[in-house]
Amino acid sequence: MNKFAKKDVAIIWEPQEGTQTSLIACPVFEVFFGGARGGGKTEGSIGDWLSHSSLYGENAIGIFVRRKLTQLAEV
Repeated sequence: MNKFAKKDVAIIWEPQEGTQTSLIACPVFEVFFGGARGGGKTEGSIGDWLSHSSLYGENAIGIFVRRKLTQLAEV
């Protein structure tokens, strides 16, 4: 084991194969992610935010948009 490797790291989220993996790997900063309900867009967006916020810490900036405020309750 590498002496610099982190020990006891809990993986709290991993992207699904396909579009979520593509979203996380995408080098473009702003991505429009669409499709039918149930495709993992919300979870992928939250996972992307986790990656972004772990990189930038307290300097991370993001916005999550829905058509109606009530739709954010599920997020």
